[in-house]
Amino acid sequence: MSTLENVAARIHADFAELLSIVGNAPSPDLVVGNLDHIKTIEQACNIKAAFDSLVAYSADQAINRQLITADTATDFLMDELNLSFQEANNRLRRGYVDHAPLPQDTVEPEAAEMQREQARQKAIDAHISASKLNTINQALDNLRDGTTPARHDLYLQAVNEAEHRNDRDLKTWVTKAVRRANKTVAADPQETMKKRRFTISGQDTDGNHPFYGTMTAAQQAVITAAITPLSHRGSLVNVSDKEDTRSLAERRMDALAYICEQHLKATSANNSYGIASLVISTTADELAHLTAATELPTNTGTLLNPIEAAALLGSPYDFLAIHDLDNPGNLNLQRTRRNATAWQKLALFVQELVCSHPGCDAPAITCDQHHIDAWSFGGTTDLINLTLQCRHHHRFNDDTKTNAQRGYATRLTDGDKRVGYADPEHPDTVLLNTTSAHDECAAEKLRCQRRQH
Repeated sequence: MSTLENVAARIHADFAELLSIVGNAPSPDLVVGNLDHIKTIEQACNIKAAFDSLVAYSADQAINRQLITADTATDFLMDELNLSFQEANNRLRRGYVDHAPLPQDTVEPEAAEMQREQARQKAIDAHISASKLNTINQALDNLRDGTTPARHDLYLQAVNEAEHRNDRDLKTWVTKAVRRANKTVAADPQETMKKRRFTISGQDTDGNHPFYGTMTAAQQAVITAAITPLSHRGSLVNVSDKEDTRSLAERRMDALAYICEQHLKATSANNSYGIASLVISTTADELAHLTAATELPTNTGTLLNPIEAAALLGSPYDFLAIHDLDNPGNLNLQRTRRNATAWQKLALFVQELVCSHPGCDAPAITCDQHHIDAWSFGGTTDLINLTLQCRHHHRFNDDTKTNAQRGYATRLTDGDKRVGYADPEHPDTVLLNTTSAHDECAAEKLRCQRRQH
């Protein structure tokens, strides 16, 4: 490892020297007079893609053997290398493509391994970028089992094509190749159902949420049939069709929201506790000083301005939760039941807003109610023993609190008595969630007020 240490120090020094040579001021001469050198630097950076995939797969193996402490290789890469979730996943995917054992049903495994090695070496020799390799892998993920050519063969072909195609053209080429290969095997009758998706992204700079997805033909027919009658001009607004200035896309969005609102109202009629509710969290002080710029957090992870909140709070399926650190209410059930009540869920929402695991911003509506002292070990369903955990961190929590490789949720016994994470690698420290999403919760706002006074 001393050799690797020397190389790492040399690379760091070389890049520092590079930046000192070119300076901080942009100049046309930097590109015009040094284009060949810039290309060489870019090619050197592209070679790092092979190193990245090797590190990612090695980290995954180390976690499997409990040599390092992390829930998953993705978590490890995000925490230790400061990567985004997407970049960590891409590196791990490339690691599996390059280094994982081939499937046991691989036809002619020796020839397949040789093709994989050829593709790996070609990517290095031709300086194929990580972006292009990701494009190839994403397209090949849609390849059916048993195709001719097989995945390893198509991967080698795609890497060869990547040398002289730009990223967009490469995506077109490999997508067509996958479609042709898929036609060589019978289609899975459930294939279209397995590909259905609906994803809502985080708030953009305007406070809106982009969303995207894939639906089956049957789902498209149902959704279109439901939305179309409500998408005509004049529908769902108090103006005539001639005065309705909304675009068709805007009317469709309004129609979809209206349909969801009707579903929530119907659900609320049979449920007086608002389990499937929209909940807005605030403090009394915040309510007293509302402005147009105030942003109120919700259990869905979005922030609403006062106008948006006022429009929603007239609905029978919503809650306005006002938090008081000194009077949280008696929400203790001892051992009378395992599952948290609706009121306990509301209290957890205003206390934590998101998953309590450090660095996680999963909104309350997607979280489980976790027993800090596990129910199976005698823990009670009392508010002091509950916390929000997303499904991912809930699954990896060590309920026994004895595993040297996995940590667990715990509550501080002094000060704010917040819930944090006991990490085996930092036994003397409880790690807290300090994300900006958590800082929006009512309890944290009150704690900040107290600290300022």
